[in-house]
Amino acid sequence: MKSLLLLACIICFILKAFALIPPKFQWKTIDYAWEGNFKDTASEMGAYIPENNMPTGLARWKDKLFITVPRWKRGVPSSLNYVYLNGSQSEPLIPYPSWKDAFVTDDAEHPSSNASVISTFRVHVDRCERLWVADNGVADMSNEVRQISEPAVLIFDLNTDKLLRRYALGGDVLKDSSVLSSIVVDIAGKKCDDAYAYITDMGSNAIIVYSLKTDEAWRVENHYFHFDPHAGEYTVGGVNFYWSDGVSSAALSNPKSDGNRDLYLHPTSSTKQFKMSTKLLRKKDASKEDIFNGVEVGDVITVEKPIGTLNEIATHYGTVPTTALLRSQDIQRDRMKNPTRDDSAALPPNLKAIAIAN
Repeated sequence: MKSLLLLACIICFILKAFALIPPKFQWKTIDYAWEGNFKDTASEMGAYIPENNMPTGLARWKDKLFITVPRWKRGVPSSLNYVYLNGSQSEPLIPYPSWKDAFVTDDAEHPSSNASVISTFRVHVDRCERLWVADNGVADMSNEVRQISEPAVLIFDLNTDKLLRRYALGGDVLKDSSVLSSIVVDIAGKKCDDAYAYITDMGSNAIIVYSLKTDEAWRVENHYFHFDPHAGEYTVGGVNFYWSDGVSSAALSNPKSDGNRDLYLHPTSSTKQFKMSTKLLRKKDASKEDIFNGVEVGDVITVEKPIGTLNEIATHYGTVPTTALLRSQDIQRDRMKNPTRDDSAALPPNLKAIAIAN
């Protein structure tokens, strides 16, 4: 009992310590680096409604920090954006790759160009200096649901900001309920074209695997990718609701001795964390039995409701009401091997972190 009380005190201390870390960026409302008087025009036509712009994902490349703003509702002028790390604390977001590509009007029926990103939750920067995007292609996702373009994987060259590849995801890998929520990329060999993207589909409980070399995608399903019915009830601001999203976050481990990695997975509503070997995921013709038996299960220790945003190095969990996201670059943890381990008590003094809270 004493050890449990001590553990609880340590966790509370760590959480309070993080609360004292000054934010690198913060906004009362998200604003953009508008051209000329375009902000007034966009506001008048309903293409910019400040309160409907909510950031969800981060990715860093050199002095740029990419920030995603999904088009949940009307009034989001750009879904994929960036700021410079040396900018002000409330730096306006710069649409990527350009305003022309990023902007979508309320009555748009098709994207401005092949480089247009309609609605993305998270993006990934690989070691070959490419930006990978999983685009849902949908605007006003929570209301009228306007399909502007096909869901797709987009790959940009970060040194030139040019589109390298756009791969449309069709009905053979997606379902009507599909929502692409996260993307991580594994370069299996030494060559940059030997890359695989793993995309979580939290709407239809699956992982979509895309091979850059063969330019094809396939769908991986497992019952562990569903939400936990016992963890789906929430109360936020006095409002009770049920959240049934499936696997929504993914992260890759460091390469193992055989060159493969583990893909860590977490459904939004779950107290469990799962992992699969990329060796299995890269097999397009893997049997259902192998897929069924290829998932390992571990427990997640959290305070209140569990939700995770994962990265290659460490996993930290915040709570749904605060939409917390924390990414560490300096510690290596494997919760699957030791699910009762208290990582919060071992955070190093040189912890590097970026946090988002809505």
